[in-house]
Amino acid sequence: MEDVIDNRFSIEDSFSIQHLCMKGQHNMGQSHQHSYYELFYLLDGERVYYINNKAYTVKKGDLVIIHPKDLHHTKSANVPLYERILIYFKPDFISSLTATDAFPFHHSSMLLRLPLKEHGPVNKAIEEIYTECREQKTGFETCVKLNLTLLLINLQRHLLLNNQNPCEQSHPMYKKMIEITSYMNKNFH
Repeated sequence: MEDVIDNRFSIEDSFSIQHLCMKGQHNMGQSHQHSYYELFYLLDGERVYYINNKAYTVKKGDLVIIHPKDLHHTKSANVPLYERILIYFKPDFISSLTATDAFPFHHSSMLLRLPLKEHGPVNKAIEEIYTECREQKTGFETCVKLNLTLLLINLQRHLLLNNQNPCEQSHPMYKKMIEITSYMNKNFH
């Protein structure tokens, strides 16, 4: 098993971006939460994402948006490799550029299964953010804020144009996992 991790870049304690490519099985130990938003963009492979006791199969091109304080973790799927970009940001990082209601995920976490034609613009926005952080040229912080804001606005437009609610496509084993968990909770002793 070999892990390849690119550098993680941060802007103070309000923003960070990390690129990770991992081979083999990798499971987070337990659910966690934090006080900032998380964007999980899967570039390749497949993951199972657990958000507030619901399981979702995340596939290449999917974007998972985690609302602050929502419990979440990921586990390996049956695909031996995955590559992802992870962005963390606090709302005040871009609050001077946009109103809070511009967040497409202001009230809850969600899985966005974007159509293939929208992968290019999302990839481009995330690549711009990553490049700005890596190169740190003059004004890079402003460029990161602008690109993140544009990404969020485009996601909001996608939701509005497609009259789409958060993707409710749960993992195929979700019902069985709920039954098992329920049984274990009732019969623990």
